[in-house]
Amino acid sequence: CIDNSSNINLVSSLLTLISEEVATLNKQETDEFSFLEDFVLVLLEDEEGREFVFQPLLRVSADLIRLGGSSPNTDLISTLVNTAETETFSKIMLQYHLHRTLMQNLEKDVYSTKPEDEDKTDKELCSDLLVMTLSDATPSDVDITLLKKWIRKGSQDVVLSSTGLLILGNLCTSDQSIDQLISDEVLADFFALLGNNNEKIRHSLLGCLRNCCVNLKIRNNLQSRGLDSELIELSKSEGRPETLVKTVTVLRLLSQSNQDTCRKIGSDDNFLRKIVQTGRNSASFSPTIGQLNVEFARLCSTVMTQCRSDHVTDQLVSAGCLLFVVSLLNSSHPVMVNQAVLPLCLVFAGRPVPTPAMEVVTVDMLNQLAKALDHQLIPGEVKQNLVKLVDLISALSEEEVKDTLSASQISCSLRNYSRKLEEIRQGNSDGTKIPETHNGDKKESLSKSMNPVVVQEQVDCISTILSRI
Repeated sequence: CIDNSSNINLVSSLLTLISEEVATLNKQETDEFSFLEDFVLVLLEDEEGREFVFQPLLRVSADLIRLGGSSPNTDLISTLVNTAETETFSKIMLQYHLHRTLMQNLEKDVYSTKPEDEDKTDKELCSDLLVMTLSDATPSDVDITLLKKWIRKGSQDVVLSSTGLLILGNLCTSDQSIDQLISDEVLADFFALLGNNNEKIRHSLLGCLRNCCVNLKIRNNLQSRGLDSELIELSKSEGRPETLVKTVTVLRLLSQSNQDTCRKIGSDDNFLRKIVQTGRNSASFSPTIGQLNVEFARLCSTVMTQCRSDHVTDQLVSAGCLLFVVSLLNSSHPVMVNQAVLPLCLVFAGRPVPTPAMEVVTVDMLNQLAKALDHQLIPGEVKQNLVKLVDLISALSEEEVKDTLSASQISCSLRNYSRKLEEIRQGNSDGTKIPETHNGDKKESLSKSMNPVVVQEQVDCISTILSRI
């Protein structure tokens, strides 16, 4: 069929005719069309072929689920869930109102809650499909009142409560939608669920809170209700990395421009050590652990740079947080590189430099700094901070540090960067236009670093560093 366009058109036309016929059926007439489910499954499972007949195929699927009532074909549901990652899935299914069928049946509680073997129940499968179907929805597509009702069920109906939270969180995609959906009443419902230890509910709740925290007004509201303290305490007894990732992410968002939250986090040694232990001592590395380590590193960076407190900095250093911060240097993203460099500057600017800080100065760490200096997409403003950090490290008197500096690639990168700065300075002096990047933010920070005075300061600083190595 894939190799023959006429056959593709034939199957597409056939599906369109079938979909129009099936759309007129009611539950009592479905038996004579039961063979269609097998036909649809064959087409859905063909990843290459289904894209040519995707829309009519999904239309038939939506009607078959409607006709299935309380006993849907679970193979069809499972296949649709696996197919839902396709970009157009949600938009097509919204056209055929599959979400209305699923929400009505879930509200009526018609789906079986008895798992077959170790598989999910019909109710769980249909709730998964509902979430996927609404992934591209807007608030106007959904019965928000019903979602809120589901959320309040909590432990009385874990499937509906977690499903409501997932859908609500996915709808919170902008300040406008968050303002529209998240009221004081909804926030109170969130806090009522915080103590619920069910994995599905807590996972869904934290995901919803993460999306809501992007909105400054809601973030301030959550802070005023003490969400930061609640999450810090809950995390101490939480052993699931998947949940800890979202907890740390929410705390990172809450800590932005809020010194009180930063002090709470930075002063709680038990919380810090719990995350450090989970991130470093897991039995086996996983993508979830990797994500946790990155989020925690970014949280530590925010806490240190926001507080600028010796006590808080010492607390994080002694808890073993610097290794996480240093790991951000492996990123090629300028923001994350800067999130590593700025707190490290604070640590190495103090005297005496704590022993755990000295231990992170390795050849590998310095080579990461060198790589960032060489990277064309790292803005000049970030490179200025990089030079400052190397200056602070090179000023240390320990012979071991000097040996490490000599063994790394940092000298070579500093010389190359100094030559580029000299070229910029020469260009400025003879009226040559300053180079620009395509990204507006990078252009602005690059232009600032190109100030002749700043350029000269960096050249002089690099000369001093090289004289020490």
